[in-house]
Amino acid sequence: MKYGEGVARAQTTVELLVIFGAAVLVLSVLAAVLPSNAISSQAARDKNIAQTTARDLAQAANEVYLGGDGASKNVWIEVPASANISASFIGNNTEQPDWNKRKTISINLLAEGDVFSISRAPVCGQWPAMPGKYRVKVEYNASEPAHVMINSSC
Repeated sequence: MKYGEGVARAQTTVELLVIFGAAVLVLSVLAAVLPSNAISSQAARDKNIAQTTARDLAQAANEVYLGGDGASKNVWIEVPASANISASFIGNNTEQPDWNKRKTISINLLAEGDVFSISRAPVCGQWPAMPGKYRVKVEYNASEPAHVMINSSC
């Protein structure tokens, strides 16, 4: 073995170690960043689903209320996976005696907070117990005071 060959091999080994270290560093950064991007993407998707659901229910409630006695409509909704059902409500989150203040349809998301829509009609109802896609009945209730029931009899 000549004098220059040993130095060349050592240099090649050091270069390979530097390249390997850089690759490990890049993979470590990617492993740390990708899960947080996936979580924020899911949160944005859940917020979009909640906004669509609240808006569709408010719109259906308005249509049924304008239809009057005997009017009803079936609506497909989706309750997002991150929904906190116990903190979500249809109408009002308290037993508000004033029906004119029972117009909010709200889905509480764990990461985002409340996503809501306001109906022109007084509403009451219940959210499904579990996340998923559901077909709910929106119907007019002529009992005093007149209001719209969503997924329940109230």
